[in-house]
Amino acid sequence: LYRAACMQLPGTKGTQGCRKCIAKGLPGFTGFCRWCPASQSCEAAGFAGRGLTQVCSASNAGVNSAGQCWAQDAPYQIGDLFSFRPVDGEEWIYQSGLHFDDPLEDFPTYPGGRTGMFDLSTGEPIENSSAGGPVFGFVIAAASDWGSGTGEAGVLSSFMEADKPALTMHLGDIYWVGTPAQFDSNMLGIAPNKQQTGVKFPKGSLGTFFMNGNHEMISGGTGLMKNGFGYTGQKTTYASYQSDFWRFIALDTGYLCYGSFPP
Repeated sequence: LYRAACMQLPGTKGTQGCRKCIAKGLPGFTGFCRWCPASQSCEAAGFAGRGLTQVCSASNAGVNSAGQCWAQDAPYQIGDLFSFRPVDGEEWIYQSGLHFDDPLEDFPTYPGGRTGMFDLSTGEPIENSSAGGPVFGFVIAAASDWGSGTGEAGVLSSFMEADKPALTMHLGDIYWVGTPAQFDSNMLGIAPNKQQTGVKFPKGSLGTFFMNGNHEMISGGTGLMKNGFGYTGQKTTYASYQSDFWRFIALDTGYLCYGSFPP
């Protein structure tokens, strides 16, 4: 009965359809309809998830509040993870179990004897540890756990771009577990389906660098080292950016967490 009440929503799409869906319900039982952005359909809570009806979104979770409708076209609809979105917690556990045995990518190093040191003023590689040009008004935009694929992440990206950074850095963690598909939709701006758009991490004028995190290593690092590196042009997950007075060092503290959970 509940499911039928939600599915009777007229064929309104987009943000308006989402808001009508969330407001719909039986007398005395409002708040149980979920909006599925990927299928642009209204489903009852409990039916709007993996394996039950259409996949609701790239995150396998529908929109469950009108306040999320503005971002219904984003790949992921995480919301308040554990307090009000148990389906997100379930999806996280499911994704971790699904990819926990993915093969581990070999740890990459710089080719041809390159040091991994870069001139902060130009972004170009350098060989001398005392090298590095002067910088003035240099902006570095860095964010961690940004790779959620949500509308909020897209807004933050626009704020970072507005500061015209020379170097942008993501400090790690792509949800759920950093698979190639999750990198595509959450970091590279590639649409996961016909109804939703991807979210793109902003590039700096001189460079962009993705650091490693435990989420990426749950799936063995393939998403980061194949898809992510293809976007940034980096060769590995550590680097030193230095000017005439500053040295900014990025270290990979995530790689060895692969398979480190106790049996």
